Amino acid sequence: MAWSPSSVRDFQLCPRLWWLKRQRVSERVSTVWSPGNIAGVAFHKGMEAFVCGEGDDEGVAEAVQKALELGDYPIGTDYEEIEKIQYAVTRAVPLAHLEIGVKSMGGVEHVLGCEVHLGGPLEEAARHGRYAGTADLITEDDDGLIVTDYKTHWKRDAKYSDEELRETQRSWQLKQYAWFAQEKYKKTVKRVRKVLVYFTPALKVWSYTHTLKTDELAVWAMQAEHVWSLMNAFEQADVYQVPQNGDACERYGWQWRCGMYSICWDGEALVYGTPSND
Repeated sequence: MAWSPSSVRDFQLCPRLWWLKRQRVSERVSTVWSPGNIAGVAFHKGMEAFVCGEGDDEGVAEAVQKALELGDYPIGTDYEEIEKIQYAVTRAVPLAHLEIGVKSMGGVEHVLGCEVHLGGPLEEAARHGRYAGTADLITEDDDGLIVTDYKTHWKRDAKYSDEELRETQRSWQLKQYAWFAQEKYKKTVKRVRKVLVYFTPALKVWSYTHTLKTDELAVWAMQAEHVWSLMNAFEQADVYQVPQNGDACERYGWQWRCGMYSICWDGEALVYGTPSND
């Protein structure tokens, strides 16, 4: 059974972090709040409404507003801050649509689906556990299928965009989505694409497309089976058998220290039970 790309990312970053999340251990709340997660969710909902919905500004605005209403805001967040997020996201959606040039009718690419569940139990999807993943967008042209993933940042300087876009070629997530999209649709995925959005300090939208080489997905699949087998083995291990990666604890600075830091290093993990056997 496949593990989700986010689970693999956590495992490769720090097996102990992945293990603790798998046990549903709560992370320490960050001392620094950013609207990035809320804006990202709202953008995904807006794109879904635009590309797979009516394709109009009204539908986007409604979808974004609903997503923001469900957001988890710190106490004291004023309405002006939420309006700022809403304004940025609703502007970004049509720009992203233009960037990739997708039209649901009469365009070069035919839309097969938005937020496509690629397989695995829904309860595992909620846990980011054993499931294939959810592709943001899958389209088709004369060459084959195209799998698209959206990445957003609330505040990021444009100088970092080139590195992020070039990472598309190496993206485990996109290759996993492509592999399972082929299984789902029984058609060949020819390209994977990233749509990158920086909301502030200036709204910027880019896209980057990578054409998959012959056997590229087959090579990924062999690597994936190896990593998944390690994850399967570690899931049944005791917490102290699961290694830590100290280099990952403060990779973004001490203000954004890993939320499992105290549990991991101060021995608090002792109070938690053994791994589940689901």
